[in-house]
Amino acid sequence: MQLKNANFMLFMLLGMLFIGIGDRISPEPLSSYSRNTRENINSYLVALFPQREFKNANQLNQDKLQKIEQKMDEIEQKLIEGN
Repeated sequence: MQLKNANFMLFMLLGMLFIGIGDRISPEPLSSYSRNTRENINSYLVALFPQREFKNANQLNQDKLQKIEQKMDEIEQKLIEGN
């Protein structure tokens, strides 16, 4: 049972090495296979996660600041009208 586990781990390690650096150390037919495999796996993994638009923190802060300034102007106008 341990021999099967060791063989499986060795196979997985060699497969990851081939995918990871096979295009740099292998001759041409194998290097293109390694590069294509890595690019396909990468594009598949990237496609699993939805694209997110990141919010601009500066713009969010500017919007909040404008709202606060508008509220302060409203309060100031009420104070002026009250006197």
